[in-house]
Amino acid sequence: MLLSAAQSWVATPAAARLLAREFEDGTVCFDPQTSETLLLSHLSSFLLELWAQHPGRPMVHDELLAEVLAVDDSTADKDVAAELVAQALNELQRAGLVTHGGGA
Repeated sequence: MLLSAAQSWVATPAAARLLAREFEDGTVCFDPQTSETLLLSHLSSFLLELWAQHPGRPMVHDELLAEVLAVDDSTADKDVAAELVAQALNELQRAGLVTHGGGA
């Protein structure tokens, strides 16, 4: 699935319910409402943390990428990071934790 840089994303209510614990291989998340347990990548977990700071706010891929690059070291490859953000968004969408939002 190709993602448009202008396409906005927003966290779903399920994302706000998660109880999370970070481990070496990723973040284990538990949804107490559904009793579902998920293993998310560290990047996916980081993106959810961004939405937790701004609940209900749609964000576009480029905005999320800028946040990732801001915390990564200066040697990060922007193209590789952009692909990883796209993969993380797909992972979160498949898990029902983000959806396409309104205008950014």
